[in-house]
Amino acid sequence: MNERREAAHPWALGLTLGVLTVALHLATAADSWDLFRDELYYLANADHLGFGYVDHPPLVGWLTALFRALLGSSKLAIRVWPALAAGGTVFAACGLARELGGRRWAELAAGVSTALAPGLLALFGFLSMNAADLLLWTLAFWAVARVLGRGESSAWVLLGLVAGLGLLTKLSMLFLLAGLVLGLAVTGGWRHLRSRNLWIGAALALALVSPYLVWQILHGWPTAEFMANASAGKIAPIGPVDFVLAQWAPMGWVAALLGVGGLAWLLIAPAARPWRALG
Repeated sequence: MNERREAAHPWALGLTLGVLTVALHLATAADSWDLFRDELYYLANADHLGFGYVDHPPLVGWLTALFRALLGSSKLAIRVWPALAAGGTVFAACGLARELGGRRWAELAAGVSTALAPGLLALFGFLSMNAADLLLWTLAFWAVARVLGRGESSAWVLLGLVAGLGLLTKLSMLFLLAGLVLGLAVTGGWRHLRSRNLWIGAALALALVSPYLVWQILHGWPTAEFMANASAGKIAPIGPVDFVLAQWAPMGWVAALLGVGGLAWLLIAPAARPWRALG
């Protein structure tokens, strides 16, 4: 009976948790901390729309301009789309858990731990490019899981769309794409390179990001200069072990333990073999 109910309403739990997450963020947005300096900067971006900025791609400026035109410039209004991104990320986390073979409790664990992880509560609590970045990373993992688990090659096109939007949000999407290529190489997944849909997805991603690339070329690659200066004078180096350990506090011990367990399952469990490249 439970199996039939889950099959009839496969998205019900994810949608419910996603809506509750949006409601949580909207209920606290107006009474939480005052406008952060980054929020003021992105509001300024919305006043000067373009295909790029010195320190980041353009999507956050476009989204800010769109929602400000629709809802105004109040503290609550400018935090609506980060709240929607939070709900979308929780929904996608539930979908990913289901895609990896999880049942209702796995979806619940994935959704609740994503919604309540301290670091994610903070990052979705104010206007920044991180909100869209987190949503797009989760959607990208979900798309790849559909390819690896079902052989659903059309999901490569979806990944291309998500990757293109991700690169217009934050260049860290390059880390995900590089990690995916490495994962496929290590697990013998090079056969996916023969998929026409993979190359259609790659072309779509390139088409989406091309205005930003042209902007960079015309302006002499200012973001590369900005990142070099930041690495030299602002960003403190950190080793791989310290980096991993630093994730514990922002994720919270429940989500961190679930993440470690999930990673171990992906890398070791025979049942996880189809999705091992994700690990």
